[in-house]
Amino acid sequence: MAALGHPAAFGRATHAVVRALPESLCQHALRRAKGDEVDFARAERQHQLYVGVLGSKLGLQVVKLPADESLPDCVFVEDVAVVCEETALITRPGAPSRRKEVDMMKEALEKLQLNLVEMKDENATLDGGDVLFTGREFFVGLSKRTNQRGAEILADTFKDYAVSTVPVADALHLKSFCSMAGPNLIAIGSSESAQKALKIMQQMSDHRYDKLTVPDDMAANCIYLNIPNKGHVLLHRTPEEYPESAKVYEKLKDNRAGVLLTSRPGGSADSLKSTPSLPPLVPLCEFGASTFKLLSSQALVLLISILAPIVLPEGSFLKIQILSLPFS
Repeated sequence: MAALGHPAAFGRATHAVVRALPESLCQHALRRAKGDEVDFARAERQHQLYVGVLGSKLGLQVVKLPADESLPDCVFVEDVAVVCEETALITRPGAPSRRKEVDMMKEALEKLQLNLVEMKDENATLDGGDVLFTGREFFVGLSKRTNQRGAEILADTFKDYAVSTVPVADALHLKSFCSMAGPNLIAIGSSESAQKALKIMQQMSDHRYDKLTVPDDMAANCIYLNIPNKGHVLLHRTPEEYPESAKVYEKLKDNRAGVLLTSRPGGSADSLKSTPSLPPLVPLCEFGASTFKLLSSQALVLLISILAPIVLPEGSFLKIQILSLPFS
């Protein structure tokens, strides 16, 4: 996660840090439900495709870290660091089995010459999946993986931004059911717990955000990027996984000033007034269905911007559909 505080620069990224899949992922990764099985060869191909899109299609400089068989969840790099502007907070993951994952991430971010802050308090836990940066402020989910002390250390690290906490009861992470789908635009799931969390965020914030409600909570996890010389990109889940939610995302490509976007009947009853800051969408590429399903697009990549502020040329809003896996 990386973005500049100025709304016009929100979502800007130049680098992506990823990590290869260890074979131990299949048997020993933390799962939300028993019985989930992984075809490693297929998972590896899909991960390579995802990494290829980040580099070849989107032009990001991809930093590839090797797998560690002793760390079965190490592919989910988002949880071990929170990056905003030139500062990286090295987290203390809530699951003890994941805490050594921070070592290699720390080395990688040091090489990128970011300002590193380490979370060393043994009473603190923080997973990056619980951290939502809107470009104006942070929301931190208090979950089984993230506690109040972890949120306090994040607030101390990024003093220029307000930090509010949101209880997360029925999901692994805050971003299991919400994310930023564009400048000022929050994608949110339709479940009672997701809508309750959104209400809390609205009450906590002095800013009014637009919202894009999708029928499926997991489909609300997407990635918005503002890439130099490429323009605006939205990565989201496929119709094969979540057909009703995909239809909501599909309507974004018709977004123009004054257009009313409404999720289809039977899904969410909410409507979204188009935001002038959200550019039009055109398809970039679509990935077909696969049995490889990653927990979330965000969990697989740590996005970083290390350029000086620039003015991006007008460009299309590219749309990439991605897949997802039942891991934590």
